[in-house]
Amino acid sequence: MSAPHGFSIAHVSPYPWEALENPVNVYVRELAGALSRRGHRVLILAPSRSAERVRESRRELRAARSRNPSGAGSLLEGVDGGEPRVIAIGEVLDVPSSTGRRARALPVDVARMLEELLGVTPLDFVHVHEPFAPSASSTALRYSRGLNVGSFHAPTERLLSTTVARRFVESFFGRLDARIASSRETAQLMGRHFPGEYRVIDAPAARPEPELESDGPVLGGGG
Repeated sequence: MSAPHGFSIAHVSPYPWEALENPVNVYVRELAGALSRRGHRVLILAPSRSAERVRESRRELRAARSRNPSGAGSLLEGVDGGEPRVIAIGEVLDVPSSTGRRARALPVDVARMLEELLGVTPLDFVHVHEPFAPSASSTALRYSRGLNVGSFHAPTERLLSTTVARRFVESFFGRLDARIASSRETAQLMGRHFPGEYRVIDAPAARPEPELESDGPVLGGGG
């Protein structure tokens, strides 16, 4: 754990960070900002629609490693009590799904970047949002070395996660040290499919509209 002056925290969104009006991203942005203003060191890890933004994040990670070969704390430098640092961990792609909707996918190297980033950055907490596999959030949960918090926002059935991939998803949820639901409905739905203790924190702004939800593939997501 970090010094009593503040914790090191990563928030992981499965949605492209450019989707500014996405309720989960809004919630992550506001919560991460509030934590930063309280003196915690906060990273936001999310996919991006910008190839340049992803390349810049990779350059930032390489530069941090070169300044500090062990990598420890390198990405957390300069974020003490300031704004959260946003790291683009992969370029989101649109691919056709079997339902005819456009599903989001991540490139094959996203798991590698998350494994390296989470392996060298000393984080007290990794807070994953909608960590259903496959996604950036579930991949982060796989490689996290901190205490893990999972937030579940939308009271929406996810057929892939609750049927075909249920045991796979359960294996990742077993790594959660705490589970948060944005509403009683979400907690009841999650508890029915994935039993556990869900603390309800009413956050209407963090409940995505159904069309934002997707069980679409995440290529090479590793989780």
